[in-house]
Amino acid sequence: MALFIGRLSLDTHPRDLEHIFDKYGRLNRLEVKRGYAFVEYQDERDASDAMKETDGLRVRGNRIVVEWAKNGGRKPAENQCFKCGREGHWAKDCRSSRRERRRSRSPRRRFVFVKVVLC
Repeated sequence: MALFIGRLSLDTHPRDLEHIFDKYGRLNRLEVKRGYAFVEYQDERDASDAMKETDGLRVRGNRIVVEWAKNGGRKPAENQCFKCGREGHWAKDCRSSRRERRRSRSPRRRFVFVKVVLC
């Protein structure tokens, strides 16, 4: 199971995160990008424990955010829907999370006419 780690300082190194996250279980993958990272554990329980314990932790001066990664922290394949992960359709045509678009109606405006008499 993969975790997304956000709000990292730009000088965060992989060893900084490895030192923090390897306490909770065996890591499959640790990938540090510019300002964020992905950490993948073999066991979902380890990932859950790490998320609970490290969310809000200060790393190199920044308070980090730790959440479940969408799509396991990996880019979808070229022909794969990024919402459901299946091939054969695009996200805009995905039926797995389709919401009906409803237009909200504006409240009716009521006009009150006042007759003003000047003396």
